[in-house]
Amino acid sequence: MSERLSVLLIEDDIIDAERVERSFAIVSPTIFELTHVPRFLDAIQAIKKQQFHVVILDLGLPDSTGLNGVKRLMDLIPSTPVIVLTGSDDDDDDEALAGIELGAQEFIDKNAVAPSVLVRSIRHAMKRKQFLLQQL
Repeated sequence: MSERLSVLLIEDDIIDAERVERSFAIVSPTIFELTHVPRFLDAIQAIKKQQFHVVILDLGLPDSTGLNGVKRLMDLIPSTPVIVLTGSDDDDDDEALAGIELGAQEFIDKNAVAPSVLVRSIRHAMKRKQFLLQQL
């Protein structure tokens, strides 16, 4: 990842948002450019103004709950990888599988957010999306 990657974080919980922001700061502020918004409507505005390499989405927002946010993002920015922040670490969870079917590339447990997890998840999500788009 030699270019600076723009990341949109859609998270309303300030503690979770700060955890993600700290993780990016530890990795290197020169690799990632993080934009944080607390509501889905704010995300739509940010997406209209800027193109992002990846979006990290919380499923429990005040104006978008559950997988509705994933579906809406896929409609808005179908070529951008979406990583979902979840409060559950169960990878076999029905919601995670349904989210992947809707187009999410990766699920991260909020309680396990760490610099290495974020970087790995972003790399995997971007590669998966790139491969998927090439297949189409």
